[in-house]
Amino acid sequence: MQKELEYARGPLGQAFGKLNRGFPEEAIVLCQQGLADDPIDSRAHAILGFALRDAGDARGALEHLLTAVCACPGKSDWILGAAKCTIELGDLESGRTLLTDGIHRFPHDGSLRLALGDDLIARGDLADGIAAYESVALAQIVGCLFLLASRIGGKCGGVRTVRGMRSRWPSRGGGISRSWKNHWLKIAR
Repeated sequence: MQKELEYARGPLGQAFGKLNRGFPEEAIVLCQQGLADDPIDSRAHAILGFALRDAGDARGALEHLLTAVCACPGKSDWILGAAKCTIELGDLESGRTLLTDGIHRFPHDGSLRLALGDDLIARGDLADGIAAYESVALAQIVGCLFLLASRIGGKCGGVRTVRGMRSRWPSRGGGISRSWKNHWLKIAR
């Protein structure tokens, strides 16, 4: 809690606020101060990357976003930012690779799928672009089904792990039938 409070009050918290209010130049200065204090802070690299992109420096943004992704690969929005910068710089194949790797890592994240659909349609691959858009809806539905199953399962009992995701499923009596659970898992694959 104390560390999060320091982050919010420190230069990175201020930089994030400036970036969200549309002042990327001020955010860049604050991020550089934060990186002077801790040069390996992934959040500072990510915020600086987004600020540089908003300021028009796609190459500098890509460098900092890739540094952030390498240090902390668990952030889908950082992967999306790096992919968009890569595509803006003209390296379409690397951008597509970043997007597809991100989709494999975060299968329920619709923003990565939307960006892939945009890229495919921009290249003239209409069928695959539409398929990427349609997969966004499926990913969102599956995410809602997992949430629903975990809530219903929480009222009925047992805890089991489903494809690396901790979910609550009913055990013995009441709740979701096993056939529905299996149906939802088939959709998720």
